[in-house]
Amino acid sequence: MGLISWWKVLTILIAVQFTWSVENPSELSRQYLENIINHVNSAGAHWEAGHNFDEIDHEMVHHMLGTELLAHDLPHETKIDHTQYHPPNALPGEMEHKKEFDGIKEWHKCASVKKIKNQGKCASDWVVAPVSVIEDRMCIYNNGTSIELSAHEPLSCCKTCGWGCRKGYPQMVYKRYITKGLVTGGEYGSKKGCQPYEIKPCKRNFKKCFLQDKYETPKCKPYCYNKEHPKKYSEDHHKGKMAFHIGCPFCAAGELSRHGPLSAVMKVYEDFLTYKKGVYHHVTGKPLGYLTVKLVGFNDTAKPSYWMAVNSWGQKWGDKGMFKIRRVVDECMIEGSIRGITVKDNYQRSSEEEE
Repeated sequence: MGLISWWKVLTILIAVQFTWSVENPSELSRQYLENIINHVNSAGAHWEAGHNFDEIDHEMVHHMLGTELLAHDLPHETKIDHTQYHPPNALPGEMEHKKEFDGIKEWHKCASVKKIKNQGKCASDWVVAPVSVIEDRMCIYNNGTSIELSAHEPLSCCKTCGWGCRKGYPQMVYKRYITKGLVTGGEYGSKKGCQPYEIKPCKRNFKKCFLQDKYETPKCKPYCYNKEHPKKYSEDHHKGKMAFHIGCPFCAAGELSRHGPLSAVMKVYEDFLTYKKGVYHHVTGKPLGYLTVKLVGFNDTAKPSYWMAVNSWGQKWGDKGMFKIRRVVDECMIEGSIRGITVKDNYQRSSEEEE
């Protein structure tokens, strides 16, 4: 093949690559996201879109969405649906719950409920959200006494939970809490607990964060690497009692308002990256993956009704790290995988307090 022929082939390849990069939404260029923002803001949606990232691409998003789905409940989980859920001391079949509930205000003594975590350059949402739920429920059970638990330890050491910074199963984090327990550990750079989170948080410029920091799962360290922590690794584990999967949104609202936040898995679309405020519902864009978040409240008096949720992408994303999402319609599949944990016998304790 002559020089001219090779040049023609190269020209065609460049043209194809250019067309692909323009038309393929996975590139997530600023202009592409700008088009999504304009579409959402002119569509009469219940939420407002805007830029959350200086630069972002599909590879970065892949490292933000680490949740894998399981097609069935696990043996350690209790399935709760509308035929099984009965609030403590309620009459048989009664499922009344508050029409509006804000867990951040209700449990203001527990700072963990409103804490916005930053998973950094690691698709660790599948472990960060469940550990946050456990922290909150322990604090609520103990009347405001908080314990920071390590997301780092199950992320790096639990081989049956998932594949570290690549992906994992949130329900397996609850199983580990029940069977082996979780050690203490604060945020990145906090020097709190046995195993603080070791992955540096990403800020608004995700591209800079991803270029500077290595993308790899930290090695498992079966010891307290925080030398300032007074306890040994073997003495630092906290265990729970029961994990459960709630199969109806009204049951979930009742459980949340009585015993604490819950985790939920949602399907993420491209427009979710641009969420700023309001009640999110999918408007436009292709699916990107699955994300585990924390539910901290709900409002059934608003139109549309919504869940209050906490993400783990830092405070620069969304509404200072939080978002609202449409409720009771299984928006983005969020009501199909709501899970929680009893840190001890919450239900028995609630009954005793009422006597």
